[in-house]
Amino acid sequence: MYLLSLAEEINSVPALITALNQAFALEMTVIPPYLTALYSIKDPKSPAATVLQSVLVEEMLHMAMDANLINAIGQGVHVRQAANHLNYPEPLPYKNPKGAVLSLEKCSPEQVGSLFCRIEEPSAQWLNHRPYPPQASNFETLGQFYQAVWDGFNQLGPSIITCPGPQYGLQLYQTGGGELWQVETTQLALDLIWENQLQTSSNDELKPEEPHGPNGMNELAHYYKFKAIAEGRIPIGETYNMKPNVKPDEIHHPLAKDLNLLFDYGFTMLVENLHQLFNKPGKIERFFGISMTLMNQIMKNLAQLMMQIPINSQGQTAGPSYLYQAEGGIPLKATTLARDLLNGQHYPYNSENWNRLSAAYNGFQTIKPFPLDYE
Repeated sequence: MYLLSLAEEINSVPALITALNQAFALEMTVIPPYLTALYSIKDPKSPAATVLQSVLVEEMLHMAMDANLINAIGQGVHVRQAANHLNYPEPLPYKNPKGAVLSLEKCSPEQVGSLFCRIEEPSAQWLNHRPYPPQASNFETLGQFYQAVWDGFNQLGPSIITCPGPQYGLQLYQTGGGELWQVETTQLALDLIWENQLQTSSNDELKPEEPHGPNGMNELAHYYKFKAIAEGRIPIGETYNMKPNVKPDEIHHPLAKDLNLLFDYGFTMLVENLHQLFNKPGKIERFFGISMTLMNQIMKNLAQLMMQIPINSQGQTAGPSYLYQAEGGIPLKATTLARDLLNGQHYPYNSENWNRLSAAYNGFQTIKPFPLDYE
């Protein structure tokens, strides 16, 4: 995990930028476990799959929020650094030895209850009959951390809002909800942090709904959505038997190995999309358009192809590793490898899996014209 050194109190602009980059890294770190759980569900219309999809859209929105906050007071969203340090399994990046461990696993009530609920836990939980205090490090909940960021903006005042970097505005009324706006005042910064926290946990156990759902309607906060899955009130359905935290050197089946690498190319293109958008002026529609094509068309199909290939005597299958490929030429390499796999005569695809690989190849072809490579 890409962790930054933080003081307990955020009392300078450099400290606030550091904290916000850690917030961005935190959001990026939880997305692969959520994505893997989603991909492992065979029925895309499963109630649990619908919930996971809605949460993922909003987590992408939260990354854009953190980037806007960084670029309101400085410049430099550390996208590549955050991706380059992903290595599952790893402890939740709370610097708390009692924290859960982030893991890439198939969706199950146990995974959702012990990990996903822990990630999204409300900051209003009580510890020794007192609420957790705001903390920029050694924190128990994301709410504590974002409260410390909130306090930093309040303490430093309006003069820090200079808007030197690119910012974006967007309304999301798809499978998830929420609104992103450009941060031009301290109050707008505080409102953006508050929206993030409401979507995460609602900050009130007596009011599990929050007002930033699709079409501006109330919806359950992430914590309460996950709690419903963990308790069996939202069914998951059948899942692929993926081996947890698959590493490339554990995969010896040639097709599974190629698919694992191709998935990493797709993930790398996702990271490059984020890096370019948040560090250069661009279009937010491009962010969500390319990101959703990668996650919902390319990466999903490649993951579900892998999850049908057993790699050990227990019948567990291959799965994605989310390894950032720090090299040039990734879009061309991805398109070439996908085409070679489609043209290969020694891989027995059924019609459904042929369609999956074709969809991934077509997705790479769609994205290829965009400049998603190193400068």
